[in-house]
Amino acid sequence: MKKLLTILIFFVFIKAWSQEPADPHLTTELLKVRVQSEASSEGPYASYLLTDVPVSANQYDSEKRERYRIGRLADLSKMDASVSDAYSAVGYWDNLSIRGFILDGKFSYFREGLPISGETSLPLDNKAQIQLLKGLSAVQNGTASPGGSVLYIVKRPSHDKFEKIVSSWSQENQLLVSIEKSQKLDEDSPFSYHVQAAYENLAPPIENAQGTRHFFSTAWDYRLSEKTLWQIELEWSKRSQASQAGLSLFGNRLPEMNDPAKNLNRQPWTLPVVMEGLTGSLGIKQTLNEQQDWSATFGLQELKTDDRLSYPFGCTAENQFDRFCSDGSFDVYDFRSEGEKRYSSAGRLQFNQKYDLGLVRQQTTFGFLASRSDENFNRQAYNYVGVDSVYHPVHLPADSNRTDEATLRNSQLLEFSLLNVSTLNSWEVWWGLRKSEVLRHTIRTDASRETNFREDFLLGNLALVRKFENARVYVSFAEGLEAAVTPNRAEYTDAGRFLPGYRSQQYEIGIKGSLHADLHLSAALFQIDKPLLLDQPPVYMLEGRVRHQGLELQIDQRLSRWQYGIAGMLLKAEQNDSVSAPHRNGLRPVNIPQETLRSFMEYQIIKQWQIYANHSYEGSRAVTGDNSILLPGWQRWDLGSRYHLDKKTYLQFNIENLLDTKYWKESPTQYGHIYLYPGMERTYSVLLAHEL
Repeated sequence: MKKLLTILIFFVFIKAWSQEPADPHLTTELLKVRVQSEASSEGPYASYLLTDVPVSANQYDSEKRERYRIGRLADLSKMDASVSDAYSAVGYWDNLSIRGFILDGKFSYFREGLPISGETSLPLDNKAQIQLLKGLSAVQNGTASPGGSVLYIVKRPSHDKFEKIVSSWSQENQLLVSIEKSQKLDEDSPFSYHVQAAYENLAPPIENAQGTRHFFSTAWDYRLSEKTLWQIELEWSKRSQASQAGLSLFGNRLPEMNDPAKNLNRQPWTLPVVMEGLTGSLGIKQTLNEQQDWSATFGLQELKTDDRLSYPFGCTAENQFDRFCSDGSFDVYDFRSEGEKRYSSAGRLQFNQKYDLGLVRQQTTFGFLASRSDENFNRQAYNYVGVDSVYHPVHLPADSNRTDEATLRNSQLLEFSLLNVSTLNSWEVWWGLRKSEVLRHTIRTDASRETNFREDFLLGNLALVRKFENARVYVSFAEGLEAAVTPNRAEYTDAGRFLPGYRSQQYEIGIKGSLHADLHLSAALFQIDKPLLLDQPPVYMLEGRVRHQGLELQIDQRLSRWQYGIAGMLLKAEQNDSVSAPHRNGLRPVNIPQETLRSFMEYQIIKQWQIYANHSYEGSRAVTGDNSILLPGWQRWDLGSRYHLDKKTYLQFNIENLLDTKYWKESPTQYGHIYLYPGMERTYSVLLAHEL
């Protein structure tokens, strides 16, 4: 922790020696990181700039994601100190944690302000922004993890004609081709559109993880008048790729990381995970007058998944089912859950009213959200087929018999919300209420274990903001609502069932602002309390409490030809009040780094040529619940360069993991089993982009 604080202090006081550029265009690229923070969000905060909302938040536009090779959601852990991996296997959907809390794949992801399922491969090609709202204030967008929420905002049609083609290549012959076009139908037409298509040959530097990805999207705007805008958009994607199976502890020891390309999903009968999705939305935005406006958005999502894996799980020989055997051998199961279907639908209606009450100015947002999700599965194969070894691979027979019952689930959510902002001189009071009604139903594929229940919640949040000339200081309190589902595994007593919803509380003190025109700073001190979710088969229940206390700091500064940014988080996470596992009271939860650091530097050599680098550091993580085994901290460097051949064409070169550092990236516990995932080995890539 002292090392991290030293690095933070160093970057705060860093100075550059370079003179001012002769050409003002030299600073264009450097300013983009700062300019993007001026955008607004979706949902309840749609009428406000993110810089004004008393919530810790970051956003990443498409240009920055391309520059730093953020091709999947999990790659945001390169840039954001509050974000880390939480079972992000290659070839599977991404799982993130924010502030040490794992995001819920069913309730923590939003698209165009509407809840969607995150249990799929979510394409980033057509996303103008990815916003991370951190902490419980983010749950004003619905039921979500107390860590925060991920918001996807799609690209809208541009007013001017825009055409772009991008191709990239990386070692192992991974290839991406993307075509994008946006314009009005004609100069006087009220219609404008955006179309994008992409194909990717997936070949990461991991054994047996090749595949393909297809993508298409379209978005249309219809400007009926200056006050009325209709919007419709649709995207389709399909990803087919064999997934990465993680390693585990060898008995009571952490194995050495020698080969980051190793993949235990390697039987002759191994099949790819196939994820196909169709998602779209229809919306209208209506301005009534200077004081009133309203909007309505409706969205649908349909997902199809074939989930297949030669599944390494436990060690029967040593009667340990949360890790591998001491000699590196492990049990293997033939897992197949084919024909999974997930449907989500949601509608949001929102009305904004501004008015003056003498010295006090008011803005009130009334909202109504209705959403439904359905998960329909077939019987699954989950069959023991023998013993394999990390060091001495063995071919085992397949057993694809569908003998394991799956659980069908649906959830309905009705929410009424009120957000009010009162302004008096340099003071603001933000307060909100959210009334939620949750209906849930589960039943197994053999019609057994049917459950039905209904819950009502009233949640509140309050923030006091003091505005200064270039900064805002806030103090906030918020309540959150979270839901969990028992894993559908035979080793759990109530496999597949929803748990009752449970509340969280967060206190936060934060600051956002600029010390001067080229130095931007945000910081937040927070505490989050929530019930502890105990995952110890056959038990999956709420028992005890967990508290996360942390400090976030983010700085962005431009110094002539230089720009640098640094983001750090110090986190103390502790579990307490457990009765069934009192020996774990006072210990760290698993797979949560105590400190993280992300930083980048950019330098404009000449007008056409820019180089940049980013650095990631994470402290140790607890691998086991008793904290007897820790995952060592790690750091890595990435390097990149972009050269503009002309005004419309640029060539980009990236080296990820420049020093080819070998390290264990994360140690998640899933379904009662400890997994170990390595960091990627050094990877080279080249990208060529041309605007037509």
